[in-house]
Amino acid sequence: MESSSDSEAEREAVKQDLKNAKINHSDLTKDMEVKAIRYAVEAISKSTLDKDAGSYLKQKLDTDPDFQGGGDGAWQVVIGRSFAASLTYATHYLMFFELLSKRRSVLIFKTQ
Repeated sequence: MESSSDSEAEREAVKQDLKNAKINHSDLTKDMEVKAIRYAVEAISKSTLDKDAGSYLKQKLDTDPDFQGGGDGAWQVVIGRSFAASLTYATHYLMFFELLSKRRSVLIFKTQ
């Protein structure tokens, strides 16, 4: 059973993560945005290299039931300090955001 102090600490952590995120573009639902940001923070915190953080984040998106809609396409993840992209994606399955405290940009999208 979760204590009230644990749930309060979790809510504060979520607030802090959202405060440090700048969403540039998103077609995801608000709940999915929050989860994506939390997963990205967790991935970057646990990884030394951006490619490892990307793999971790992709695994989280691939296994979370909330991210399973949108057809048979696969989730793609790009994490880094500077990049450009031109892509085709499934409608309602793209998010591009910056984690200001981690100095990283994150692009997630589901292919068609």
